[in-house]
Amino acid sequence: MDKIIQPFFTTKSGPHNGLGLTAVSQMVQALGGSFSITSKPGNGTVASILFPI
Repeated sequence: MDKIIQPFFTTKSGPHNGLGLTAVSQMVQALGGSFSITSKPGNGTVASILFPI
């Protein structure tokens, strides 16, 4: 989990470049929001994006 937002980190083989969550995180922060991910083995993963209104 500590590497999930790092550029080029991926757990998949093939033509994946590992930039998706990095791009999302940077765009959300640039717009004044926050991005977080929590995961529990066997229970799933939750990605949250919050923007101030």
